[in-house]
Amino acid sequence: MENKQLLRAIKMRHSRRSFQDKMIPADMLVRAIDQINETAGLHIQLLLNNPEAFDSLKKSYGMFRGVRHLIALVGSSDDPYLYEKLGYYGEMLVLRATASDLATCWVGGTYSKNDCRCQLLPHEELVAVIAVGYGEETISMKEKVITSVIHRRHKTYAQCTKLEGTPPEWFKYGVEAALLAPSALNAQPVIFTWKASTAYASIPEKRKIEQVDLGIAKYHFELGAGCGEFGWGNHAGFTVNDNV
Repeated sequence: MENKQLLRAIKMRHSRRSFQDKMIPADMLVRAIDQINETAGLHIQLLLNNPEAFDSLKKSYGMFRGVRHLIALVGSSDDPYLYEKLGYYGEMLVLRATASDLATCWVGGTYSKNDCRCQLLPHEELVAVIAVGYGEETISMKEKVITSVIHRRHKTYAQCTKLEGTPPEWFKYGVEAALLAPSALNAQPVIFTWKASTAYASIPEKRKIEQVDLGIAKYHFELGAGCGEFGWGNHAGFTVNDNV
């Protein structure tokens, strides 16, 4: 899928919590997941018809309705960058799904892990899931309220950057794309620093789940900048392509 499509998906994407009872075209997601797992050494899985993970009102607090299909974000707990990688590649799948007219929602805790029918090999961990499907045609009042609260919390470019000198235009485009990325509790913890002619991405390391946010934001930044990629890890630098 071309970067232009994924950039459009960044602007189109918003979390949905009410889904239609419809099967989804799984081939595209399965191919993308297989490629990611081979490339990144992960064990991400598409779970079709697994509504049990969201049936428990105690777990979901009534925040979701009609969730049937999930992307289970699974990998080896021995991988020091597991959470970040699952954020990065999970968001890649979210944007691919969005570009294919599917609705999605990142879910970190408000679901039942015990009822998630993913396969866990020894030393593997289920970090989070992504609800995926066709969103209800009418956005519910509950969804509107949640979206409104989230938008009021959005940070600005100045709040998410630390600048020593004037960065190039691609840095600005990268940060603007990252500001549209989802994050746990919409905290947007990632800070992008411009120092000594290099861009860096970092989080305060207060909560492990923020490593997922770091991976998501890095992927958005890379799409927006369009000229390179970050290394893995907190405070990792951005390597610009040779042809820039």
